[in-house]
Amino acid sequence: HSATNHDETSWDDAAVTLWGGPAGLRAALTVAFTLPGAPMLYNGVEASAPERLNLFENETVSYDGPSHRTWIARLAALRRQVPA
Repeated sequence: HSATNHDETSWDDAAVTLWGGPAGLRAALTVAFTLPGAPMLYNGVEASAPERLNLFENETVSYDGPSHRTWIARLAALRRQVPA
């Protein structure tokens, strides 16, 4: 599960925009980490990158936005610690 779909970022808005900002993206990441199956993160999600990323181009991700790395690390740890 993921907060966004990498196949759609070429024409759809970035995850941080789709989810209404950093707080909405954090909520979407939380849901993705609590659903069954392996959570998936695509480039830029951890950095609230606002760019639309082209699938077939080498693109640079902006790390100027709010970082979700600590939140993602907590979610991953919680997933390992609590099987439910």
